[in-house]
Amino acid sequence: MPIVRRESRNRVGVVWFDNEAEADKHDRELPLIYGPDALLDASIGFIQTGRDKGLDRPGEYAVVTP
Repeated sequence: MPIVRRESRNRVGVVWFDNEAEADKHDRELPLIYGPDALLDASIGFIQTGRDKGLDRPGEYAVVTP
């Protein structure tokens, strides 16, 4: 996994990948890694776990994790 960087935020983390395919793949694997209950618990009104194109930066593709 070509992770560019990680950041911890309130109740969630953000992992940025160097390509969109890897970010999409990690998004699909989140239920296997954390379990569906953890994903639901971490998702709060203004931010949801999973692939978040709104947090993408040039050359960095974001996935929000619990």
